[in-house]
Amino acid sequence: MRNRVSTLLGVLSICLAATASGVFAQETHWFAAYEGQSVSPGIARTDTQRLVEVGTVETDGFSELRISIAGEFKEAVPRGGMVGAILIPDINPFTYLLQQEGKIVFATEVKLPIGTQPSAIFFSDTVVAKVAFPAYKIYLYNDTTSAASVNVYIYRVRL
Repeated sequence: MRNRVSTLLGVLSICLAATASGVFAQETHWFAAYEGQSVSPGIARTDTQRLVEVGTVETDGFSELRISIAGEFKEAVPRGGMVGAILIPDINPFTYLLQQEGKIVFATEVKLPIGTQPSAIFFSDTVVAKVAFPAYKIYLYNDTTSAASVNVYIYRVRL
């Protein structure tokens, strides 16, 4: 009984720490969410050394992903630019090419042109992508003039 209480308190403290930090990743068998990811302004999609890595989504056994992003600008609402998420296969040659040579290969991407919504809150359409690899690393970019808190939502499908 004492071990179960200790384990429960440990899990509770981790959840509270994650929530307090503003960054929270939750995952169920079908759904994965990476919420509260802080993305600085001025990070272009092509600036691969500055992309914000937010985690890895496991896709082994799934055939399709449905990916959306949403969030909020923390400063003034920018007049233009792009916010997006790039999923790169979590396989050494591809991650090496991204990190060492700045090349984005076999990527799945969801992006949102800013200026289409005159609001601090933004959200994308859902992108549907076929799964080709067992896992993907998730990177964010924000080439607007305002910092953003970005959420990535991924629903995994078996067909």
